[in-house]
Amino acid sequence: MSPLWRDRLVIGLAPDRLTAVRLGKGVRPHPVASHDVRLNADATTLWRPGLAALQDLLRDTRWQTSSVELVLSSHFVRYAIIPGDPTKQAADDRAALGSIVFRHTFGNLCQDWHIVQSDAPKDRATLGAAAPSRLLTDLRATIGKRSTLRSIRPDVMEAFNRIAEHVGSDPAIFVLVEGGRVTIARIADNEWKSVTSRLAPFEDLGAVARLLSEEAELCPFPGNALLWLRDLTGSATLPPEMTARVRAIPPRWNGHSASSLLA
Repeated sequence: MSPLWRDRLVIGLAPDRLTAVRLGKGVRPHPVASHDVRLNADATTLWRPGLAALQDLLRDTRWQTSSVELVLSSHFVRYAIIPGDPTKQAADDRAALGSIVFRHTFGNLCQDWHIVQSDAPKDRATLGAAAPSRLLTDLRATIGKRSTLRSIRPDVMEAFNRIAEHVGSDPAIFVLVEGGRVTIARIADNEWKSVTSRLAPFEDLGAVARLLSEEAELCPFPGNALLWLRDLTGSATLPPEMTARVRAIPPRWNGHSASSLLA
């Protein structure tokens, strides 16, 4: 059966929250149902509460027989910039370069990570994203029992796809704020330049402004930069000295106020 004639299910998984949006059939799918459950997770439980909540969701027949797209919180993903190399022709060469960059950046921590890269010409830097292989295996096993897994995407890549057509050659600052974490990336000349993803305590309301100020101290933001912001907490503040134009990353679904949902 064509995917156009099946309902689709988009799921967002974060340590503290599982969200889901079910989309109706057709060329221009629209939300027909949503789901949002809070989780109690810590450093020892990792993604297990999310897996349990996902199993509960898919036991409900209303959420089965769907084509599933999964978006992973940046809490579960690590990012790095993979430099362009005109000599790297084959995908295997690009993958090997990505592995080298992650080993240099994260050391032995990345031994059991699965690494993917954004698309780009071979001479342009790409965004690399890595998640624990065990997490991906657990998610595939959980979803495969009830539905068909279509894709797993890191949050940064998912959010960037929403505004990619609006990002030109002018510098862009990409800021994603979720509970407990802030991810900041820079784009210029149509390629990724830098990315950082840092913990930010829930009670620290000035974390975004402080982290952006620290980024600007290391490398000042150009005056013509455009800052794209997606704030899932609703409490982010920007540095008062920042002169960049600010635009909100829109919700993925037209007419659906999902600003607080990872999905």
